[in-house]
Amino acid sequence: MKNQIFLLLLPVFFLFGQEKTLDQQDVDKRMNRYGFEVNRRPAVNFNIFADYPENPGQPALHLTSKVQNDALTFEKHEQQYLARYRLNIALKTDDTTPFQASFDYSVTVSDFEKTNDRFAYQIEDVPLSLAPDLLSAGDYTCYFELIDLSVNQVFLSKRSFRVLPPADSMGHAVPVTELTMLRAEPEPGRPLPLEGAADAVEFNKNHFFFLRFFSADSGLWKTNLRLYKKRPEDQELFLQSFTEMAVDSGWNNLKFPLSGDSLAEGLYQVSISAEMGASRFTADKEFQVLWFEKPHYLYKPDLAVRPLVYLLEESEFKKVRNLALDKMTAWLKSYWEKRDPSAATIYNELLFEYYSRVDEAIRRFSTRFKEGWETDRGKIFVLYGEPKRIENEVYALQDSPSITWYYDEENLVFVFTDPDRDGDFQLIEE
Repeated sequence: MKNQIFLLLLPVFFLFGQEKTLDQQDVDKRMNRYGFEVNRRPAVNFNIFADYPENPGQPALHLTSKVQNDALTFEKHEQQYLARYRLNIALKTDDTTPFQASFDYSVTVSDFEKTNDRFAYQIEDVPLSLAPDLLSAGDYTCYFELIDLSVNQVFLSKRSFRVLPPADSMGHAVPVTELTMLRAEPEPGRPLPLEGAADAVEFNKNHFFFLRFFSADSGLWKTNLRLYKKRPEDQELFLQSFTEMAVDSGWNNLKFPLSGDSLAEGLYQVSISAEMGASRFTADKEFQVLWFEKPHYLYKPDLAVRPLVYLLEESEFKKVRNLALDKMTAWLKSYWEKRDPSAATIYNELLFEYYSRVDEAIRRFSTRFKEGWETDRGKIFVLYGEPKRIENEVYALQDSPSITWYYDEENLVFVFTDPDRDGDFQLIEE
């Protein structure tokens, strides 16, 4: 259940303290337990795009918000859990605030675990309805405030964007919007499905590059898309695509799909050029591909090698552990590529599953002296995954606490006991 309320008058948050508002970041860098940073999605993010869908003289603004469930406060409501939040939006130039609006939303989930889910997001595509001639051409800042209505917790950030002058005022220049990214293909009559992030896309996720341009005449436009992988010393042409598109006079869409299963993590630049006769334009955008769900051990090769003790012969494991970091990185890449169940894509499902189990074992089974995957339960969990059934006798009074894991499909049973009652359950070898 989602409700919207549109208000023309807002609190005074737009009038004070804006110099302290930080630019919206598309990646949340967090220090982990091993002393290095990992990339995570921001708990709250938004994106804005100035478009010209109907009237060339008046821009339409599209805004998308993305709010993590774990960032909201859910309250028990009958048989479900309810969260309520407000989005306050203000557009500003250096000396004016031509537009303000407020939107209220509510969301319900039936599963309590979903209320704390860091991977579940509430995504709202918000078309901002502006009065005619409200925004003139120029540079603007969008101030974005989210208020959790249950606890009055506030998140405030900003993004800059540009509004083009009217097409008929630009002479021979071709009016073209900024190049933006969409999470899905646009549908007629619906708000643009903007990516929640302006300059970052998720590893292994498909998306679209999108812009609009004004063609003075009907005809055939030739386009050239180039995608570069940027490196510290230079850039590599990763993809090039030539197309032709027939357009009518007026504003036209230009969109290019990009398959996420072909892009490794890193920094990229997309460059689009188009021409018809003497009319031509170019548009560029730099963006990152980030693996937000990347298991911690995959950030460092010397960490990634350690859990392979369960998969390698002892002699090979010792040899790999003693490699220099660059050679260890190359060895790991080769090792997992040979075991990739979908070799045609950049995403390796088996690698992700193995190291996700390592992360989960650390979370569940770590002790004072061992990482979770190094314990007996952690080893079995990493090798076999979640057991089908569990018999739990951790509170046994006469005997040692014990836990039994059943893997029915594999016809395997593992019994763990805790003779010292210190939480380090040991596997009983049969």
